[in-house]
Amino acid sequence: MLKKYAALTSLPIFYFYSPLALADEANFKFSGVVNSNYQYKEYAATEKSKAKFNDLTLYLNYQKDQWSGAVTARCYQFDELCDFTVLSDAYFSYQFDPSKLLTVGLQPIPFGADTYWDSSYYESMMYTLGMQDTHNLGFRYDQQIQQHALSIGYFPSDGGNYIGTSPDASRYSANFVKGSSLDTTSIKEQHMLFGKYSYQHKHADLDYKVGSSLWYSQLDNQNTHKTGSRLNGNIFAKTTKDRFDSTLTFGYQQIDNAQDDLNYATFGSFDSEYNLANKAYYYVADLGYRIPDQFQTLTGFRPYVVLSGLIKKDNMPNSYRNIAGLAFDYKQLRVNAEYMWAKNDAFIGGDMNAFADSQDTDWKQLFYLNFAFNF
Repeated sequence: MLKKYAALTSLPIFYFYSPLALADEANFKFSGVVNSNYQYKEYAATEKSKAKFNDLTLYLNYQKDQWSGAVTARCYQFDELCDFTVLSDAYFSYQFDPSKLLTVGLQPIPFGADTYWDSSYYESMMYTLGMQDTHNLGFRYDQQIQQHALSIGYFPSDGGNYIGTSPDASRYSANFVKGSSLDTTSIKEQHMLFGKYSYQHKHADLDYKVGSSLWYSQLDNQNTHKTGSRLNGNIFAKTTKDRFDSTLTFGYQQIDNAQDDLNYATFGSFDSEYNLANKAYYYVADLGYRIPDQFQTLTGFRPYVVLSGLIKKDNMPNSYRNIAGLAFDYKQLRVNAEYMWAKNDAFIGGDMNAFADSQDTDWKQLFYLNFAFNF
């Protein structure tokens, strides 16, 4: 069974929202977010409804002249406070000029339209599969030339394993892990190479950005002592017109796990491990509308829909995660109400084979209401 499954389905994955600074001295800025939530799991046999504290995230940012840096620590509660604790960022940057930036350390990878491919709190399925909001250890160079943007990166290692109960899945970002059973893989991803290009322009009242990104890495299979590879690419488009906005992503992933008897590879995140089909197409569509502020204290109303899917090859059943949500702000509090319906999703009613050769044919439903207090 999926480790910590009951806790995971009741703990939405963290969504970044710019917090207010608590301190700003000596070029350092300290801030944080506290999350709590209510959720209703239609698919659960017991404890369908629950309200509880979720997590505390602390940010420390540094800025002076051309130098900047950041450290982000996240403390979650499954059974006890901070029984799952991770470091998601620890990097420094040097700004050569307004158009050139070099960043070194534990940081978001340059893959997809932005770090976040959608605006939901839970994030699309591609977060769970290690493609969006993924933070690994390496070097990244970004350059802007008028409407053209280029990013390249070399990441020798993944984001690492931190404090939890699983052998190798105590991670914020989903990565290949050393599986804990005979029917899992034990893979270390190394020498990740990234390239991303985008073009941004404005035509009349339409702002748009289109581009493509590519990811190639080496996979060290510690079961077979052979070397495989990962090839992942996508195209994306972001648009804003009046109060409507969208982000669309379509891509293909091919994993050579260097283990002929398994057509999947084992990933891990949030103290759980699960299998992912080696070959698949994937998509994410985020559509939203920003409602004009009409109240004094309630602002930022935005209904949105996020559709994501994994279209597998090798005759495996497809996986889907769909989200309909509403977000708004009350002073330092952000509220997200989201209804999800998913199929073959390991974090919404599925088991550890949900993203591979799942035997489940049912759609699962999850509702949660999240409160994020920014300080």
